[in-house]
Amino acid sequence: MQLLLKQKTLYIFSALFFISACNNSISTPPTESLITTTHTRIPVAAATATSSSTPTDVPTSTHTPAPTATSTNQPTSTPSPTQIATDMLLSIKSRNENLAQSLIDLWHTQSDIASVDATIKSYDWVRPIEWTSLDLNGDGFDEWLVTVPFFSLEEMAPCACNPGDFWIINGDGRVYQVSNSDSKFLVAPSTLTQVDMTGDNLPDVIVTSKILGAHTTTTTYYVISAHHGRVENIIRRGNKLDLISNFFRPAEGFDDAHKVHLSNADQEITDATGDGLPNLVLSGGTFNSIGAGFGRRRTEVWGWDGDSITLVNIQWEQTNFQPHVLIDAEFSFALGDYETAIAQYEQVIYDDTLQDDAMTPQNHDQVRQYAAFRLVFTYLKLGNSEEALFWHNWLGAEYPDSSTTNSVNLLFESWQESANLTEACEVVTRFLENYDGPTIYIYTGYANPILSSETLCQFQ
Repeated sequence: MQLLLKQKTLYIFSALFFISACNNSISTPPTESLITTTHTRIPVAAATATSSSTPTDVPTSTHTPAPTATSTNQPTSTPSPTQIATDMLLSIKSRNENLAQSLIDLWHTQSDIASVDATIKSYDWVRPIEWTSLDLNGDGFDEWLVTVPFFSLEEMAPCACNPGDFWIINGDGRVYQVSNSDSKFLVAPSTLTQVDMTGDNLPDVIVTSKILGAHTTTTTYYVISAHHGRVENIIRRGNKLDLISNFFRPAEGFDDAHKVHLSNADQEITDATGDGLPNLVLSGGTFNSIGAGFGRRRTEVWGWDGDSITLVNIQWEQTNFQPHVLIDAEFSFALGDYETAIAQYEQVIYDDTLQDDAMTPQNHDQVRQYAAFRLVFTYLKLGNSEEALFWHNWLGAEYPDSSTTNSVNLLFESWQESANLTEACEVVTRFLENYDGPTIYIYTGYANPILSSETLCQFQ
Protein backbone atom coordinates (compact mmCIF):
# COMPACT_ATOMS: atom_id res chain seq x y z
CA MET A 1 0.00 0.00 0.00
CA GLN A 2 1.38 3.32 -0.93
CA LEU A 3 1.52 5.75 1.97
CA LEU A 4 -0.26 8.95 1.26
CA LEU A 5 1.01 12.15 2.80
CA LYS A 6 -0.91 15.29 2.07
CA GLN A 7 -0.09 18.57 3.71
CA LYS A 8 -2.69 21.30 3.73
CA THR A 9 -2.93 24.55 5.63
CA LEU A 10 -6.43 25.69 6.42
CA TYR A 11 -7.03 29.37 6.77
CA ILE A 12 -9.91 30.11 9.07
CA PHE A 13 -10.40 33.70 10.13
CA SER A 14 -11.48 34.70 13.60
CA ALA A 15 -14.65 36.49 14.58
CA LEU A 16 -13.43 36.83 18.14
CA PHE A 17 -11.75 39.74 19.84
CA PHE A 18 -9.34 38.70 22.58
CA ILE A 19 -7.69 40.66 25.39
CA SER A 20 -4.26 39.09 25.50
CA ALA A 21 -3.39 36.80 28.40
CA CYS A 22 0.29 37.35 27.77
CA ASN A 23 1.01 39.28 30.94
CA ASN A 24 -0.47 36.67 33.30
CA SER A 25 0.61 33.32 31.87
CA ILE A 26 2.82 30.69 33.48
CA SER A 27 5.03 28.44 31.35
CA THR A 28 4.27 24.74 31.73
CA PRO A 29 5.23 21.97 29.35
CA PRO A 30 2.49 20.56 27.12
CA THR A 31 0.70 17.40 28.20
CA GLU A 32 -0.20 14.44 26.07
CA SER A 33 -2.97 11.88 26.33
CA LEU A 34 -4.07 8.68 24.68
CA ILE A 35 -7.82 9.08 24.27
CA THR A 36 -10.11 6.08 24.36
CA THR A 37 -13.42 6.59 22.57
CA THR A 38 -16.49 4.52 21.79
CA HIS A 39 -16.69 5.51 18.13
CA THR A 40 -17.11 2.63 15.70
CA ARG A 41 -14.95 2.97 12.62
CA ILE A 42 -17.02 3.52 9.47
CA PRO A 43 -15.46 3.24 6.01
CA VAL A 44 -14.97 6.64 4.42
CA ALA A 45 -17.74 7.52 2.05
CA ALA A 46 -17.31 9.42 -1.19
CA ALA A 47 -16.97 13.15 -0.74
CA THR A 48 -20.33 14.90 -0.77
CA ALA A 49 -19.82 18.09 1.15
CA THR A 50 -19.38 21.45 -0.46
CA SER A 51 -18.44 24.79 0.96
CA SER A 52 -22.04 25.24 2.05
CA SER A 53 -22.42 21.93 3.88
CA THR A 54 -22.75 22.04 7.68
CA PRO A 55 -20.60 19.81 9.92
CA THR A 56 -22.07 18.50 13.14
CA ASP A 57 -21.80 20.72 16.20
CA VAL A 58 -20.12 23.60 14.38
CA PRO A 59 -21.41 26.80 15.99
CA THR A 60 -22.51 29.63 13.77
CA SER A 61 -21.57 33.19 14.54
CA THR A 62 -24.34 35.14 16.30
CA HIS A 63 -24.44 38.59 17.78
CA THR A 64 -26.33 39.35 20.97
CA PRO A 65 -26.92 43.05 21.63
CA ALA A 66 -25.39 44.27 24.84
CA PRO A 67 -27.98 44.93 27.60
CA THR A 68 -28.98 48.52 28.19
CA ALA A 69 -27.14 50.05 31.09
CA THR A 70 -29.35 50.75 34.12
CA SER A 71 -28.76 53.52 36.60
CA THR A 72 -27.83 52.28 40.05
CA ASN A 73 -26.34 53.68 43.19
CA GLN A 74 -24.18 50.58 43.64
CA PRO A 75 -20.66 50.70 42.17
CA THR A 76 -20.17 48.37 39.25
CA SER A 77 -17.24 45.95 39.33
CA THR A 78 -14.99 45.82 36.31
CA PRO A 79 -13.56 42.38 35.46
CA SER A 80 -9.79 42.27 35.66
CA PRO A 81 -7.75 41.65 32.50
CA THR A 82 -6.82 38.27 33.94
CA GLN A 83 -10.48 37.31 34.42
CA ILE A 84 -11.40 38.50 30.94
CA ALA A 85 -8.52 36.50 29.47
CA THR A 86 -9.48 33.41 31.47
CA ASP A 87 -13.09 33.59 30.33
CA MET A 88 -11.99 33.97 26.73
CA LEU A 89 -9.65 31.00 27.00
CA LEU A 90 -12.47 28.83 28.31
CA SER A 91 -14.61 29.94 25.40
CA ILE A 92 -11.86 29.15 22.90
CA LYS A 93 -11.21 25.71 24.40
CA SER A 94 -14.93 24.91 24.36
CA ARG A 95 -15.12 25.97 20.73
CA ASN A 96 -12.12 23.80 19.86
CA GLU A 97 -13.82 20.82 21.46
CA ASN A 98 -16.73 21.42 19.10
CA LEU A 99 -14.27 21.58 16.23
CA ALA A 100 -12.79 18.24 17.26
CA GLN A 101 -16.20 16.56 17.21
CA SER A 102 -17.00 18.17 13.86
CA LEU A 103 -13.76 16.84 12.37
CA ILE A 104 -14.52 13.36 13.71
CA ASP A 105 -17.93 13.48 12.06
CA LEU A 106 -16.42 14.80 8.83
CA TRP A 107 -13.84 12.01 8.85
CA HIS A 108 -16.69 9.51 8.49
CA THR A 109 -18.38 11.35 5.63
CA GLN A 110 -15.59 13.00 3.65
CA SER A 111 -12.78 11.31 1.78
CA ASP A 112 -11.68 14.44 -0.03
CA ILE A 113 -9.63 16.88 2.04
CA ALA A 114 -10.48 19.70 -0.35
CA SER A 115 -14.16 19.26 0.50
CA VAL A 116 -13.43 19.30 4.21
CA ASP A 117 -11.30 22.39 3.67
CA ALA A 118 -14.13 24.16 1.92
CA THR A 119 -16.60 23.15 4.61
CA ILE A 120 -14.53 24.37 7.54
CA LYS A 121 -13.61 27.61 5.78
CA SER A 122 -17.25 28.60 5.81
CA TYR A 123 -17.20 28.86 9.60
CA ASP A 124 -15.49 31.26 11.97
CA TRP A 125 -12.64 29.45 13.70
CA VAL A 126 -9.81 31.06 15.53
CA ARG A 127 -7.01 31.15 12.93
CA PRO A 128 -5.39 28.94 10.28
CA ILE A 129 -5.05 25.32 11.37
CA GLU A 130 -2.46 22.96 9.96
CA TRP A 131 -3.09 19.34 9.15
CA THR A 132 -1.55 16.31 7.53
CA SER A 133 -3.37 13.17 6.37
CA LEU A 134 -1.42 9.95 6.79
CA ASP A 135 -2.28 6.26 7.24
CA LEU A 136 -0.49 5.48 10.52
CA ASN A 137 -1.92 2.03 11.24
CA GLY A 138 -2.03 0.53 7.74
CA ASP A 139 -5.80 0.03 7.64
CA GLY A 140 -6.20 1.89 4.34
CA PHE A 141 -7.73 4.99 5.93
CA ASP A 142 -5.77 8.17 6.60
CA GLU A 143 -5.56 9.62 10.09
CA TRP A 144 -5.86 13.39 10.28
CA LEU A 145 -3.02 15.09 12.19
CA VAL A 146 -4.28 18.52 13.20
CA THR A 147 -2.62 21.50 14.88
CA VAL A 148 -5.17 23.90 16.35
CA PRO A 149 -3.72 27.21 17.68
CA PHE A 150 -5.66 29.07 20.34
CA PHE A 151 -5.35 32.63 19.04
CA SER A 152 -4.93 34.64 15.87
CA LEU A 153 -1.57 36.07 14.89
CA GLU A 154 -2.89 39.57 15.54
CA GLU A 155 -4.04 38.67 19.03
CA MET A 156 -0.75 37.08 20.03
CA ALA A 157 1.62 39.37 18.09
CA PRO A 158 3.05 41.06 21.22
CA CYS A 159 4.15 37.62 22.51
CA ALA A 160 5.58 36.14 19.29
CA CYS A 161 3.96 32.88 20.35
CA ASN A 162 1.38 30.40 19.18
CA PRO A 163 -0.10 28.17 21.90
CA GLY A 164 -2.48 25.42 20.87
CA ASP A 165 -3.22 21.69 20.65
CA PHE A 166 -2.26 18.77 18.44
CA TRP A 167 -4.84 16.08 17.61
CA ILE A 168 -4.87 12.82 15.70
CA ILE A 169 -8.32 11.94 14.41
CA ASN A 170 -9.64 8.81 12.69
CA GLY A 171 -12.78 6.69 12.68
CA ASP A 172 -12.32 5.90 16.37
CA GLY A 173 -12.43 9.59 17.25
CA ARG A 174 -9.67 11.81 18.57
CA VAL A 175 -7.25 8.99 19.35
CA TYR A 176 -4.26 11.07 20.46
CA GLN A 177 -3.81 14.58 21.80
CA VAL A 178 -0.98 16.82 22.96
CA SER A 179 -2.62 19.53 25.05
CA ASN A 180 -0.56 22.68 25.07
CA SER A 181 -0.96 25.31 27.74
CA ASP A 182 -2.46 28.72 27.09
CA SER A 183 0.83 30.22 28.27
CA LYS A 184 2.37 32.99 26.22
CA PHE A 185 5.65 31.04 26.31
CA LEU A 186 4.44 28.05 24.27
CA VAL A 187 4.26 27.24 20.58
CA ALA A 188 1.60 24.75 19.47
CA PRO A 189 2.76 21.20 18.69
CA SER A 190 3.01 20.37 15.00
CA THR A 191 4.30 17.65 12.70
CA LEU A 192 8.04 17.88 12.04
CA THR A 193 8.35 14.92 9.68
CA GLN A 194 7.23 11.33 9.11
CA VAL A 195 9.63 8.38 8.98
CA ASP A 196 9.54 4.65 9.76
CA MET A 197 11.67 4.44 12.92
CA THR A 198 10.45 0.98 13.99
CA GLY A 199 11.02 -0.96 10.75
CA ASP A 200 7.39 -2.14 10.49
CA ASN A 201 6.80 -0.38 7.14
CA LEU A 202 4.34 2.03 8.75
CA PRO A 203 5.02 5.74 9.08
CA ASP A 204 5.89 7.20 12.47
CA VAL A 205 5.39 10.92 13.06
CA ILE A 206 7.83 13.19 14.88
CA VAL A 207 5.95 16.02 16.57
CA THR A 208 7.56 19.06 18.19
CA SER A 209 6.41 21.89 20.42
CA LYS A 210 8.43 24.80 21.79
CA ILE A 211 8.77 26.76 24.99
CA LEU A 212 9.95 30.35 24.52
CA GLY A 213 12.04 31.28 27.54
CA ALA A 214 13.42 34.68 28.42
CA HIS A 215 16.65 33.93 26.56
CA THR A 216 16.38 30.39 25.20
CA THR A 217 13.93 28.28 23.22
CA THR A 218 13.46 24.67 24.34
CA THR A 219 11.99 22.08 21.96
CA THR A 220 9.98 19.06 23.09
CA TYR A 221 9.94 15.96 20.87
CA TYR A 222 7.37 13.17 20.52
CA VAL A 223 7.46 10.10 18.25
CA ILE A 224 3.90 9.04 17.43
CA SER A 225 3.38 5.50 16.14
CA ALA A 226 0.74 2.76 15.77
CA HIS A 227 3.37 0.00 16.02
CA HIS A 228 1.74 -1.55 19.11
CA GLY A 229 -1.75 -1.45 17.62
CA ARG A 230 -2.74 1.92 19.04
CA VAL A 231 -1.70 5.47 18.25
CA GLU A 232 0.72 6.57 20.97
CA ASN A 233 3.97 8.31 21.75
CA ILE A 234 6.59 5.53 21.75
CA ILE A 235 9.44 7.49 23.42
CA ARG A 236 10.38 5.82 26.71
CA ARG A 237 12.71 7.56 29.13
CA GLY A 238 14.67 5.93 31.92
CA ASN A 239 17.08 3.35 30.51
CA LYS A 240 20.48 3.16 32.23
CA LEU A 241 22.20 5.63 29.87
CA ASP A 242 19.33 8.09 30.19
CA LEU A 243 19.28 7.95 34.00
CA ILE A 244 23.05 8.40 34.27
CA SER A 245 22.97 11.29 31.79
CA ASN A 246 20.34 13.16 33.80
CA PHE A 247 22.94 14.20 36.36
CA PHE A 248 25.04 15.78 33.60
CA ARG A 249 22.21 17.72 31.92
CA PRO A 250 20.62 19.42 34.93
CA ALA A 251 19.03 22.43 33.29
CA GLU A 252 16.39 20.98 30.95
CA GLY A 253 13.84 21.45 33.70
CA PHE A 254 11.41 18.61 32.99
CA ASP A 255 11.01 15.07 34.21
CA ASP A 256 8.80 13.36 31.63
CA ALA A 257 8.69 9.64 30.93
CA HIS A 258 7.72 10.00 27.26
CA LYS A 259 9.20 13.26 25.98
CA VAL A 260 12.61 14.59 25.03
CA HIS A 261 13.47 18.22 25.81
CA LEU A 262 16.47 20.09 24.43
CA SER A 263 17.36 23.78 24.43
CA ASN A 264 18.62 25.53 21.28
CA ALA A 265 17.97 22.28 19.47
CA ASP A 266 18.77 21.12 15.96
CA GLN A 267 17.59 17.77 14.66
CA GLU A 268 18.50 15.31 11.94
CA ILE A 269 16.98 12.00 10.83
CA THR A 270 19.75 9.55 9.91
CA ASP A 271 20.98 6.05 10.67
CA ALA A 272 23.54 6.98 13.34
CA THR A 273 23.86 3.47 14.82
CA GLY A 274 24.29 1.41 11.64
CA ASP A 275 21.35 -0.90 12.35
CA GLY A 276 19.48 0.08 9.19
CA LEU A 277 16.82 2.11 11.00
CA PRO A 278 16.67 5.91 11.11
CA ASN A 279 17.53 7.67 14.36
CA LEU A 280 16.41 10.99 15.74
CA VAL A 281 19.71 12.82 16.26
CA LEU A 282 19.44 15.95 18.39
CA SER A 283 22.11 18.59 19.00
CA GLY A 284 21.83 21.42 21.51
CA GLY A 285 21.74 21.88 25.27
CA THR A 286 23.17 25.39 25.52
CA PHE A 287 21.47 28.41 27.11
CA ASN A 288 21.62 32.06 26.07
CA SER A 289 22.02 33.30 29.61
CA ILE A 290 24.99 34.48 31.67
CA GLY A 291 23.71 32.45 34.60
CA ALA A 292 24.08 29.25 32.59
CA GLY A 293 27.85 29.65 32.70
CA PHE A 294 30.21 28.17 30.14
CA GLY A 295 27.88 25.65 28.53
CA ARG A 296 28.53 23.30 25.64
CA ARG A 297 26.47 21.47 23.09
CA ARG A 298 25.74 17.79 23.25
CA THR A 299 24.44 15.27 20.74
CA GLU A 300 21.77 12.75 21.69
CA VAL A 301 20.87 9.77 19.50
CA TRP A 302 17.39 8.31 20.00
CA GLY A 303 16.47 5.05 18.33
CA TRP A 304 14.35 1.89 18.31
CA ASP A 305 15.23 -0.80 20.88
CA GLY A 306 12.62 -3.33 19.76
CA ASP A 307 9.89 -1.88 21.94
CA SER A 308 10.35 1.88 22.26
CA ILE A 309 12.38 4.89 21.16
CA THR A 310 15.12 5.28 23.78
CA LEU A 311 18.42 7.10 24.27
CA VAL A 312 21.16 5.02 22.60
CA ASN A 313 24.10 7.45 22.66
CA ILE A 314 25.05 10.83 24.09
CA GLN A 315 28.21 12.88 23.67
CA TRP A 316 29.22 16.31 24.87
CA GLU A 317 31.24 18.78 22.84
CA GLN A 318 34.93 18.66 23.79
CA THR A 319 36.38 21.86 25.24
CA ASN A 320 39.61 23.03 26.86
CA PHE A 321 37.72 24.07 29.99
CA GLN A 322 39.10 22.44 33.14
CA PRO A 323 35.70 21.84 34.82
CA HIS A 324 34.37 20.24 31.64
CA VAL A 325 37.19 17.71 31.61
CA LEU A 326 36.37 16.84 35.22
CA ILE A 327 32.68 16.46 34.32
CA ASP A 328 33.66 14.20 31.42
CA ALA A 329 35.73 12.08 33.83
CA GLU A 330 32.71 11.72 36.09
CA PHE A 331 30.56 10.66 33.13
CA SER A 332 33.15 8.07 32.04
CA PHE A 333 33.27 6.72 35.61
CA ALA A 334 29.46 6.53 35.78
CA LEU A 335 29.43 4.48 32.57
CA GLY A 336 32.01 2.10 34.03
CA ASP A 337 34.80 3.22 31.70
CA TYR A 338 37.38 3.53 34.48
CA GLU A 339 40.41 3.63 32.20
CA THR A 340 39.10 6.71 30.41
CA ALA A 341 38.00 8.27 33.69
CA ILE A 342 41.48 7.87 35.19
CA ALA A 343 43.08 9.52 32.15
CA GLN A 344 40.64 12.44 32.37
CA TYR A 345 41.11 12.90 36.14
CA GLU A 346 44.88 12.99 35.60
CA GLN A 347 44.47 15.49 32.75
CA VAL A 348 42.63 17.81 35.12
CA ILE A 349 45.62 17.72 37.48
CA TYR A 350 48.55 17.72 35.05
CA ASP A 351 47.41 19.62 31.95
CA ASP A 352 48.41 23.27 32.43
CA THR A 353 46.85 24.26 29.10
CA LEU A 354 43.32 23.76 30.44
CA GLN A 355 41.39 26.98 30.98
CA ASP A 356 40.05 27.93 34.38
CA ASP A 357 36.54 29.16 35.06
CA ALA A 358 36.83 32.94 34.63
CA MET A 359 33.72 33.58 36.74
CA THR A 360 34.98 31.53 39.71
CA PRO A 361 38.78 31.20 39.45
CA GLN A 362 38.86 29.66 42.93
CA ASN A 363 37.49 26.52 41.29
CA HIS A 364 40.97 25.68 39.93
CA ASP A 365 42.30 24.15 43.15
CA GLN A 366 38.94 22.65 44.06
CA VAL A 367 38.77 20.87 40.70
CA ARG A 368 42.26 19.42 41.19
CA GLN A 369 41.43 18.25 44.74
CA TYR A 370 38.20 16.68 43.54
CA ALA A 371 40.00 14.85 40.73
CA ALA A 372 42.66 13.53 43.11
CA PHE A 373 40.03 12.22 45.56
CA ARG A 374 38.25 10.49 42.68
CA LEU A 375 41.53 8.89 41.57
CA VAL A 376 41.98 7.40 45.06
CA PHE A 377 38.35 6.28 44.99
CA THR A 378 38.67 4.75 41.50
CA TYR A 379 41.84 2.84 42.23
CA LEU A 380 40.38 1.48 45.48
CA LYS A 381 37.32 0.37 43.53
CA LEU A 382 39.66 -1.44 41.11
CA GLY A 383 41.62 -2.97 44.00
CA ASN A 384 44.82 -1.11 43.14
CA SER A 385 45.92 0.13 46.56
CA GLU A 386 49.37 1.13 45.33
CA GLU A 387 48.05 3.75 42.89
CA ALA A 388 45.41 4.80 45.40
CA LEU A 389 48.14 5.43 47.97
CA PHE A 390 50.11 7.50 45.45
CA TRP A 391 47.21 9.92 44.92
CA HIS A 392 46.40 9.88 48.64
CA ASN A 393 49.95 11.11 49.33
CA TRP A 394 49.85 13.62 46.46
CA LEU A 395 46.70 15.21 47.83
CA GLY A 396 48.20 15.43 51.31
CA ALA A 397 51.34 17.08 49.97
CA GLU A 398 49.57 19.61 47.72
CA TYR A 399 46.63 20.51 50.00
CA PRO A 400 47.58 19.35 53.51
CA ASP A 401 44.91 21.26 55.45
CA SER A 402 41.91 20.88 53.14
CA SER A 403 38.69 19.08 53.96
CA THR A 404 39.34 16.91 50.90
CA THR A 405 42.67 15.69 52.30
CA ASN A 406 41.01 14.88 55.64
CA SER A 407 38.29 13.06 53.72
CA VAL A 408 40.70 10.97 51.67
CA ASN A 409 42.58 10.01 54.85
CA LEU A 410 39.34 8.69 56.32
CA LEU A 411 38.43 6.95 53.06
CA PHE A 412 41.75 5.14 52.85
CA GLU A 413 41.86 4.17 56.53
CA SER A 414 38.27 2.91 56.55
CA TRP A 415 38.84 0.91 53.38
CA GLN A 416 41.95 -0.70 54.88
CA GLU A 417 39.92 -1.76 57.93
CA SER A 418 36.83 -3.08 56.15
CA ALA A 419 37.82 -3.55 52.49
CA ASN A 420 34.33 -2.18 51.84
CA LEU A 421 34.27 0.98 49.74
CA THR A 422 30.62 1.68 50.47
CA GLU A 423 31.18 1.67 54.21
CA ALA A 424 34.29 3.82 53.78
CA CYS A 425 32.25 6.36 51.83
CA GLU A 426 29.62 6.45 54.55
CA VAL A 427 32.35 7.42 57.02
CA VAL A 428 33.48 10.22 54.69
CA THR A 429 29.93 11.46 54.19
CA ARG A 430 29.25 11.68 57.92
CA PHE A 431 32.55 13.51 58.43
CA LEU A 432 31.78 16.12 55.75
CA GLU A 433 28.22 16.66 56.99
CA ASN A 434 29.60 17.80 60.31
CA TYR A 435 32.77 19.47 59.07
CA ASP A 436 33.28 22.94 60.51
CA GLY A 437 34.93 24.67 57.58
CA PRO A 438 34.84 25.07 53.82
CA THR A 439 34.29 22.00 51.67
CA ILE A 440 34.42 21.46 47.93
CA TYR A 441 31.70 23.19 45.93
CA ILE A 442 32.29 23.47 42.16
CA TYR A 443 29.55 25.51 40.49
CA THR A 444 30.06 26.74 36.93
CA GLY A 445 26.55 27.87 36.02
CA TYR A 446 23.22 26.07 35.87
CA ALA A 447 24.01 24.47 32.50
CA ASN A 448 26.61 22.28 34.22
CA PRO A 449 26.23 19.79 37.07
CA ILE A 450 27.34 20.80 40.55
CA LEU A 451 30.25 18.81 41.93
CA SER A 452 30.72 19.07 45.68
CA SER A 453 31.57 17.24 48.86
CA GLU A 454 28.20 15.51 48.48
CA THR A 455 29.23 13.90 45.17
CA LEU A 456 32.76 12.78 46.08
CA CYS A 457 31.58 9.19 46.47
CA GLN A 458 28.90 9.16 43.78
CA PHE A 459 28.38 6.41 41.19
CA GLN A 460 29.69 3.65 43.45
